[in-house]
Amino acid sequence: MALTAFTAVKATADNSLNQKVTPVIHIAVEPTPPFSTVDSHGEISGLDKDLAEALLVPLGYKIRMVSCPWIRCLRMVEEGKVDMIFGLSKNAQREKSFIFLEPPFITSTTEIASYQLADSTFKVTQLSDFHSLDVGVQRGALHFRAFDNDSQINKTELKDITTMINMLVKGRIDTFVMPTVAAEQYLAQLNYTNLVKRGEFTHIEEQGGYMVLSKLSKHRNAARIMMQRIEKLKQSGQLHTILKTYHVE
Repeated sequence: MALTAFTAVKATADNSLNQKVTPVIHIAVEPTPPFSTVDSHGEISGLDKDLAEALLVPLGYKIRMVSCPWIRCLRMVEEGKVDMIFGLSKNAQREKSFIFLEPPFITSTTEIASYQLADSTFKVTQLSDFHSLDVGVQRGALHFRAFDNDSQINKTELKDITTMINMLVKGRIDTFVMPTVAAEQYLAQLNYTNLVKRGEFTHIEEQGGYMVLSKLSKHRNAARIMMQRIEKLKQSGQLHTILKTYHVE
C-alpha cells in the first residue's frame, strides 16, 4: 500500500511539472471612459481591456487589470509592480523607465482645453492668461510642451480627474486644463455640465498613444514580439475596429 501511495504522489508531482503555467501580465488602468470603467462589482471594461486581450491573449498571456489613480499607475509601472500601461505619450524622461511599444496604437489629434465655472467672467485665450490663475492639472499627465514647461503658470497637481473637477466647483482652483474627450464625459457623469463651462483656450496636439512595458517587468524580453503583434493588429484592421468601437479612431 505504501508503494502504491508513493507512486500516486509521484505521478501527481510529475503531472504538475508537465503542466505549463500561463504567464500573467498586470496592466495599470485609471478609470477614465472610454478607456477604462469599473462597475459596482469591481469589474474593469473598456478600450484598454479590449486592446490588452487583442495584444496579449494570442501571445499566450493571461491579463489582470489593476485600477489606480493615474500618478499611482505610472509609479507602479515605473517600479515594476505592474507590467504595462496603455495610452502614454512619449518623452525623453518617460523613456528612461518605460519601453514604448512601436508602433503607437493610436495617432490622433488631441484637443486640449481649459474649463472654468459657468458664472466666471475671466478669459483665457493664450498661455500668459494663465499666469494670474490657479490652474488644476492631473498629477503625472502631459499636456503640451509650452504649457508643461511654463514655470509662470501656478499649477495645482491633483490625483485624479474627479478631484480636479470638484476642486473647481468648490472654488479652490480657477480653471483646469485637460483633453476635451475625457473632460466632457466626466462632467456629464458628475452632472456638472451646468456648473462648468469650457473656456476659450484650446490647443490642438498631434499625439501618439503607446502601449508601454515597464523596464523592470519580468516580461520585458517579450517587447519585440509584442511590437510585431501590434503591427499585425494594425495591418489586419483589427486595431482600427477596436478603436472605432469606442469612437477614438
